[in-house]
Amino acid sequence: MSSKTSRHKKILKELKKYNRYAKIYLRKNSLDFKSAYNNFQKSEAWTKAKALLIEYNSLENEIFICTICDTVLDPYYSTLHHNFYDSKKLFDPKYVDLVHHDCHERYHQENEVPGTKRRLKVYISSRGFRFYIPKIGKLYIRHEFCVLVMILIIFLVLYRN
Repeated sequence: MSSKTSRHKKILKELKKYNRYAKIYLRKNSLDFKSAYNNFQKSEAWTKAKALLIEYNSLENEIFICTICDTVLDPYYSTLHHNFYDSKKLFDPKYVDLVHHDCHERYHQENEVPGTKRRLKVYISSRGFRFYIPKIGKLYIRHEFCVLVMILIIFLVLYRN
């Protein structure tokens, strides 16, 4: 087995760890996926995984080419472009390309790549209700407050009659 092949395998094994970490992080912060994903992109884990992807690809090619505009690319000043989104395989070399930041922005604008659908989400926790409302954000309502609101509604309905 060549040293290049063994290094490929080591990198893939390391990337699997970062994939697991990404999956856990995004699931834990799933109330607002877009902001969780943006925050994850600023994390040390993202930076290390990107460096591993650069190393993985540099074992094959010394010169990096942007897959969108087909020009030479400095991989350290590039953006990860996912051809396929899967939180279990966020850093899988088969699904990720390195592209110019401007090319990436233009690609998403021109192709109207859909993000996650933004809709109302409601979660019940031990302390109350957690809501995610698009354009407003996260909202927490404790059970005690809900009980007060229900009593107020009942009182208004009874008083009205």
